[in-house]
Amino acid sequence: MILAAGAVALLAGTVAAAQQPGQSLPTSQRPYKPVIRTTPTAAPTPRGPTVCKVDPAVRSITLTKVGGNKRRIQATIEVVNLGPDTWRSGPRQQTVTLTLRNGNTGGVYTRSFPLRSPAARGAVMLRHTTPVLNDPFDTFEFAGTAEVSIAYDPDIAIDGNMCNDDANSGNNGKKLVTSDIQAFLGNTTITSRTW
Repeated sequence: MILAAGAVALLAGTVAAAQQPGQSLPTSQRPYKPVIRTTPTAAPTPRGPTVCKVDPAVRSITLTKVGGNKRRIQATIEVVNLGPDTWRSGPRQQTVTLTLRNGNTGGVYTRSFPLRSPAARGAVMLRHTTPVLNDPFDTFEFAGTAEVSIAYDPDIAIDGNMCNDDANSGNNGKKLVTSDIQAFLGNTTITSRTW
């Protein structure tokens, strides 16, 4: 670039030296004025951060007594985007975990799932129903617990993507305690309940 600028200056000086005072050069010999073109950058320069408000939220946990049998249970979980903007994130940056714990035996059923991306406002990001589980809870005194939670990669807040920064962490989980499970299992008039 510097070499090209020097050559242009030398050429302009040579043409100017050939011109006498008060004399104009023929059109074909006028001083050369180079046009300098720049190569555009690969991506436009950002004009500031895009404001994006997203809110993955655990909407519900539903327990169902299969065939009315309180020892055979299915659990269904649902996560939705409650934010006004579209959720956009990498596939391994967040996880939803469902955990069912038997309060007597200590047996644990746990599964983890990724969240769907992109997800527009109000979209269901995850809906999952377990297979039929035998005795996930104690049907007598100790019942157990059921919990669903959203967890994020620690670097998600600094990845430069505001469209995967959760605007409300207060709705990232639901937990059913022993009294919730006991009330559901003990109620013979209902086969399914959603929290």
